[in-house]
Amino acid sequence: MKKNKPPKVKKNFTSPKRSKFSIITKIWFSIGILVVGYFMSTLIVFTLGSHTEKRIEHVSNYLFPATTQSRLARTAFKEQMDLYEDAVMSGEEIFVESARKNSEKSLQSLKYILDLPQLSDEKRKEIQLIHNHLALFTKSGNTLYKSMTEAFREDMDIKQESDLPPDELSLFMSDKAVRLAHEADAIRDSLRDLCEYFQTSLKEEFTSIIDITYNQRYLNLILCIVVIFVSLTLITIIVIRSIVRPLKRTFMLQMAVEQSIDGIAVFNLMGKIEYVNNAWAQMHGYDPAGLQNKTISFFHTKKQMTEEMIPLVQQIETEGFHVCEVGHKRKNETTFPTMMAVNLLKDEKSNPTHLVGIARDISIQKQNEEELRKARDAAEASSMALQESLETLKRTQNQLIQSEKMASLGGLVAGVAHEINTPLGISVTASSFLERKTREIKELFDQNRLKRSDFKKYIEIGLESASSILSNLNRAAELIQSFKQVAVDQTVEEKRPFGLNHYINEVFISLRPRYKRTDHEISINCPDNLELNSYPGVIMQVITNLVMNSLIHGFDGIEKGHISIEIIERDSKVMIVYSDDGRGMNDEQLAKIFDPFFTTKRGQGGTGLGMHIVYNLVTQTLGGEIECNSTPDQGTVFSIRIPKDPDSTTAQ
Repeated sequence: MKKNKPPKVKKNFTSPKRSKFSIITKIWFSIGILVVGYFMSTLIVFTLGSHTEKRIEHVSNYLFPATTQSRLARTAFKEQMDLYEDAVMSGEEIFVESARKNSEKSLQSLKYILDLPQLSDEKRKEIQLIHNHLALFTKSGNTLYKSMTEAFREDMDIKQESDLPPDELSLFMSDKAVRLAHEADAIRDSLRDLCEYFQTSLKEEFTSIIDITYNQRYLNLILCIVVIFVSLTLITIIVIRSIVRPLKRTFMLQMAVEQSIDGIAVFNLMGKIEYVNNAWAQMHGYDPAGLQNKTISFFHTKKQMTEEMIPLVQQIETEGFHVCEVGHKRKNETTFPTMMAVNLLKDEKSNPTHLVGIARDISIQKQNEEELRKARDAAEASSMALQESLETLKRTQNQLIQSEKMASLGGLVAGVAHEINTPLGISVTASSFLERKTREIKELFDQNRLKRSDFKKYIEIGLESASSILSNLNRAAELIQSFKQVAVDQTVEEKRPFGLNHYINEVFISLRPRYKRTDHEISINCPDNLELNSYPGVIMQVITNLVMNSLIHGFDGIEKGHISIEIIERDSKVMIVYSDDGRGMNDEQLAKIFDPFFTTKRGQGGTGLGMHIVYNLVTQTLGGEIECNSTPDQGTVFSIRIPKDPDSTTAQ
């Protein structure tokens, strides 16, 4: 038997690419990251330290001198005011001179603060105002207190040297002293606020510097920990990926090769074995240790080497990889088929180094294929009988379908026959009665006994009988036409373009005699420019049946009802919502609304075919959908969706 060789698989196999960097390089790289991280943390700490140094410099060059000078100014002013009091109490002018010197100290302290470059413009203006105020106060105070001191020391009567009256001069000196006292209080408050401002700023700045120092210490510790952790993590990852994983993959690969169910052998380019796994040795009936330095020909017969292995090696030299069926030889000289894949291994420079062969014993598969072939032949042999049985079943099925159709049609015929029986019976009775009266009038006429009254009576009877016959025959004709539509044996309506609004109005003109003697109202809401390419006769019959259903069933016992027809255009479809406010239906009646011969007026002229015909016309001829919703005493709503062009919708 000819062997079925699988299709050739041509692939370009190359040795896997090794990592661009060695393990030592990666380790040095991680150590470099550690060093760089350390220097970065040191740089960050240095930067933060420089910021702290600037703040300390700000304290030493601005806040501390300003605090000291503001305190000196405040102390000097306090001593100045004390000296003024001493001068008044003792009458010694030296106290006024000492007060002046203290005033100069205060002014010098304020001037020193004003000369600080770090002082803000707003605070500079505030201190300048205090300086000017203090200078004016000192000038006025020195003059006043010096005069008062001289008066007390020389025991001079100020009243005699002044043009002012004595009482007014005393009052003048007292008032001026009071004003200076108020000014002194204002200056004292300003100096106190200034001193407190600089003291508070100095305290806050020292507190902030202390907090920053602590934060820098913790930040330095955190950065050191993070750098060490990241570096150790990188080293761990590099070791795992570069050493542990390759070793694990090598171990797993070795285990997979050793435990593989396929035989695997590695040959050098001279055809000598360098490695075989247990499956290869067991496949050929040997021990793995005894196959070292054996050649490829050791596992094949001469015929297999000539016809299979030599062409396979030649093909591998061209393609690099090949899969095919190859025969092998066991230790007991028996042969067996294998599916063998041979791959040419190459080094980093794409030079071939070894051949790797993977073989699987397919003896059982070949036996299964043979058994499958025999089973397929047996199946093909019995296929003819099975086909004949299938044809018989199909014929039986068709017969059953036809029987069901005839049974259904028989039910329709029985229902229609029952409905037709009454109008036909009345027509036969009326025609028999008319015939008998006609014979009687003929007999009178032949005997010349016909009277005018007899002839007039005969004419009345004839008209009444003819009217009865005509109405009942029309009723029978309607039933027959309905039956033809139910049986899908109706006259095909002609398809043409038409305006729906105009056509529906024409339909209601023809229906006007049916409801003109009632108080029922009908409203139609339809777009004027709505055009359809459909079957107008079918739409007329649908509308007519719906209206008659409302008049006969919905408005039974209702003197004034309302019928609404709402037509909405939606893309390529038309939505027709027909509703009435009649008696409605319960759930049981609603479930059977479209069933043939279901009517609530059995024996009162209802055939039960109107809504069934509507359903068939909408779904089959017009290619649309119809739904009915109803609630007892709340009316009924029919929702109809039809395409503008039924044929185009069917094609889609």
